[in-house]
Amino acid sequence: MTYRVTSEFYRMFGIGSMEELPELPKYKLDENEQIVLEEFQNRPNEAPMPEREDLEEEQEEIKEEE
Repeated sequence: MTYRVTSEFYRMFGIGSMEELPELPKYKLDENEQIVLEEFQNRPNEAPMPEREDLEEEQEEIKEEE
């Protein structure tokens, strides 16, 4: 099957040809058949979630300050 794009498509995305489109991200399917983007899979968590006890302590401190 062959697909085509119209001049309207090129105009809307501000490109002159299909070669100017960026590459699609690399992906794979996980054990649940869900798409996993490889660029996000290997990234460490930038901000880990606090432990539940820490979160409760912070909330208590905020209430005390008010």
